[in-house]
Amino acid sequence: MASLSQSVLGRVSGRVGDLVFRLKDGLNYISVRPRSFMPGTDQASIDRREKFRFAGKLAAVINDIPDLQSVWENHDPSNTPYRNMVKQNYPYVDPAGTAGSFKLVPGNGFGTTTTLLTVSPAEIQAEIDPLGTNKGIDTAEEVSAKLISMICLSNPVDIYSPKNEFIKVQSEEIPLQLASALVFSIPLMDQESDLYNAYQARDAYFVLVTLDADGNVIHFSNTFRNI
Repeated sequence: MASLSQSVLGRVSGRVGDLVFRLKDGLNYISVRPRSFMPGTDQASIDRREKFRFAGKLAAVINDIPDLQSVWENHDPSNTPYRNMVKQNYPYVDPAGTAGSFKLVPGNGFGTTTTLLTVSPAEIQAEIDPLGTNKGIDTAEEVSAKLISMICLSNPVDIYSPKNEFIKVQSEEIPLQLASALVFSIPLMDQESDLYNAYQARDAYFVLVTLDADGNVIHFSNTFRNI
């Protein structure tokens, strides 16, 4: 095994082709993967690979939402948002391809309760109860709110369709108020409605974010679902 103390590649870990990179004590170590290596074929190994694949697919979708990407980046700047998303959500996903109780945002956000939360092929409707004044939200800085949703689709009608698909949507910004309910209506585009109807199982996940006058996310809620 060779060590690389001043790598032009930066800090590298993982496998590239037949080379395996490991990072230990600030040094990169490089070895060649044995030619006899075979992925495990037992059910536990298969399940781990499927969970990792699905967690990676979820992370790619979340990472494609700029507001959420910025939240993850600020949470742990030492790692990429995508890696953080995979790491935190891996324990919650199912190898069969269901999302379980995964997180759109890291750590703990503020709590919310909803009076109305419905998802249909045409639109998402949500009414969030008044947030109140005990969540650390400063309306002098945080002037608007936005609802972000990701719909996880599984069990396709057509057996030749992908096992999972995702619809990501977000509301328009609305004025932030703490003493009144926040009401959102998010229409689905025709292609999103068609995709929605192409699957028999649908789970929608939501996060409410507050924004400053420049559109930067300041606070965010916990991830909640339409159960």
